[in-house]
Amino acid sequence: MENGNYNGKNRFCQFCGERVYENAVVCTQCGRQIGSFKNIENKEDSTIIINNNNNNNNNNVGYNLYMKPKNKWLALILLFFAGGIGAHKFYENRIIAGICYIVMTVLTFGILTSIFCFFDFFALIFKPNPYYV
Repeated sequence: MENGNYNGKNRFCQFCGERVYENAVVCTQCGRQIGSFKNIENKEDSTIIINNNNNNNNNNVGYNLYMKPKNKWLALILLFFAGGIGAHKFYENRIIAGICYIVMTVLTFGILTSIFCFFDFFALIFKPNPYYV
């Protein structure tokens, strides 16, 4: 292509009328698709082989380096017997949440705390044993 002159066979874009190469897939003027990729090398039944073998073994050694395993059943026992004072939260090393349980118990006479303990019961039931905190 020299000075706007095309060498070889030409055709026209069906959208803008610009002259393009015969094998062109996209019009250089309007950017729209005017052909298919099958016609690029004039191979009508070219086969594409995709060989994606992922042999990556992701061994996350130390993924719970900062997380401590906790026993689900011990947390449930603490919740059942001392949930009002947040013993299960202290067991999980969530000190601020445990203090909040104590404050809620004192301020709402245990009503709000019992609602939270109800939800914590189901949250603990569906956790795996051991779970990581």
